[in-house]
Amino acid sequence: MRRLIGLSYSPWSLKARWALDHHRVPYRWREYLPMLGEPLLQARLRRRRVTVPVLIDEAGVHDDSFDIARRAEAVGQGAPLFPDELADAISRWNQISEDVCAAGRALTTARVMDDPAALAESVPVPRSLQRPLRGVATAGARFLTRKYDLRTVREDAALETIGLALEAAREALADGRAYLEGPLTYADLALAVSLQFVRPVADTYVRLGPASRRCWTRDALAAAYPDVLAWRDQVFARHWDR
Repeated sequence: MRRLIGLSYSPWSLKARWALDHHRVPYRWREYLPMLGEPLLQARLRRRRVTVPVLIDEAGVHDDSFDIARRAEAVGQGAPLFPDELADAISRWNQISEDVCAAGRALTTARVMDDPAALAESVPVPRSLQRPLRGVATAGARFLTRKYDLRTVREDAALETIGLALEAAREALADGRAYLEGPLTYADLALAVSLQFVRPVADTYVRLGPASRRCWTRDALAAAYPDVLAWRDQVFARHWDR
């Protein structure tokens, strides 16, 4: 059985899961624990630097959301997410999504580190144990900050990156189309998921605690681009099936 290792709330993991589910590819999910789970994953993959999501199947290791989605298309079924004629456009939107996620991760991690309630929610244990384990969450957030060099990311630059992506989406959807490039493609899934860093979708789709939701939300951008967020919500409503 294929194994997918990831973080249930991470946009990168969500992109991979969505593509696998779209193509009805069976897999066994394993929740990854930042910092604590890294040594085990390093040993399993026999490399020092590891990130999630990671898909392990009969063909080997696939450790990038885009590559996992392409793998899902190769072995799965259903409507294609990577039509050949839209390859360049999909790659461009995927890069936009990656840029938004990187910027959003820096902004959100900084907020979480300053929010005791959000730190407690980030520990995947029963609520009664979250407060006692808050120190573990703090260490995990600091670990991510070092691993991805998040302190070098300027807040204004990160917000500008996200704003440019929202503007590009608004322009692409200006004619009333349902999807960025005509048919549903991976571009739509990738961008929709990256907008978690503007305003998270409802808990029906991705569960976040109230403090975490507050840390993930960029109020000014959400207020400026309600049309793009409404489009995102429609994509989830039509195609998220978990």
